[in-house]
Amino acid sequence: MISTASLNWAAGFLEGEGSFIHLGDGGIRVCAGQVQKEPLVRLHNLFKGSLHRYKPRQKNWQRYWYWVIRSTTAISVMMTLFPLMSPRRKAQIRAALQRWKKAPGVGGFQRSKTHCPRKHSYSKRNTYIRSEGARQCKACARLRAKRRVV
Repeated sequence: MISTASLNWAAGFLEGEGSFIHLGDGGIRVCAGQVQKEPLVRLHNLFKGSLHRYKPRQKNWQRYWYWVIRSTTAISVMMTLFPLMSPRRKAQIRAALQRWKKAPGVGGFQRSKTHCPRKHSYSKRNTYIRSEGARQCKACARLRAKRRVV
């Protein structure tokens, strides 16, 4: 059970640093990125998800941390935090959820796709099956790992 104080903190942090996004491929996510790791570890402890450290794109930029949750976990966090958010953030959450509901990937259609959004085949050799049953392209995962610093 998450305390009210923790939910209020998370809502305040995500109000300033977070993003509530619907992706073009039917996915939905809540994410935040910044140089300081501690607040993102706190979000990770509250809601789970993934926490990564990335290399900067520019030489004079610092390395930064990035926290993300996807799929039904992201939807439940959006709906939980919705009453605590500003009108602007509520509109973003509402828009992301509406686009997600209309996306072709909802309701099992995503399962019938043969290729990932970057056109890599969903073959047995090129596909990870995540714990919630979602598929992930291994080629895309390798591309993302090249940008990441562990």
